[in-house]
Amino acid sequence: MADFQQPPPVNPYDSPEMVRPGMSGAAKVLIGLGIGCGVIVILCCGGFIFTGVYFARSVQQAMSEDPATIRSVTERIVAIDVPAELPPAMSLDLGIPFVGQMMMAIYGEPEQSGVVIFQLETDMGNAEDIKVQFEESMRRAGRGEMREVSLEESEMFETQINGQPAEFRLGKGKRHESGDEVWQATGVFEGKGGAAMLFMQLDAEEFSKDDALAILKSMK
Repeated sequence: MADFQQPPPVNPYDSPEMVRPGMSGAAKVLIGLGIGCGVIVILCCGGFIFTGVYFARSVQQAMSEDPATIRSVTERIVAIDVPAELPPAMSLDLGIPFVGQMMMAIYGEPEQSGVVIFQLETDMGNAEDIKVQFEESMRRAGRGEMREVSLEESEMFETQINGQPAEFRLGKGKRHESGDEVWQATGVFEGKGGAAMLFMQLDAEEFSKDDALAILKSMK
C-alpha cells in the first residue's frame, strides 16, 4: 500500500500560493496579517489543521474587492465611520467547517494608512479566551509596513461597542524600516457576531490624533 502523506499545514504568515496575480497591496496584507491572526486563533481555540491548498482555495473564493460587499461585511461586525480618505479595499467572509465564520474588512492602503477589522463567529471557547488570542496574534502577525510599531507615547481609549465595554491603545510610533511616524490603534471588542479586533495605522503627516480618535469614537 502506498504511503499517504497529508499536505503540510498552512503557515499563518505565508501568503497562500493561489493568490490572484496582480493582487493589490491591501489584499496581500489581508492574507499576511489578517489570515495569520485568524489561523492562529482557530488553531489555539480548536486545534484544527487546514492544508495549504484547501485553505488557499477557500480564502480566494471568500475575498472581495467590491465596495458594497466590504461595507456589508463591516456592518456585520460593527458600526463604524471610516473617512473617505480610506476607501474600501478588501473583505473576507470565510466559513470554516466545525469552527465558525471568519470575517474581515480592510480600508485604505495598509502600507500607508489603513484600518483592519476582524471578527470570528464561533461557539468554540468563550469570547474572552478568543480576545486573548487576538491580542497575542496581533503582536506576532504583520508584514511589511503594516507591522505593529513600538509606540513612543500612548494612552488607553475606553468606549462602549455593541453594548459592551471596549478598550483600545492609541499612540504614535515610527515604522521600523522607513522611520515614518504613524498613529496606531489596536484593541479587541465584542462584535455583532463574536469576538472582534481592530488594527489601525494612519500616516501622521496626513492624519491627526483627533482623526484617529474620531474613528474609534464612531464605533457603536
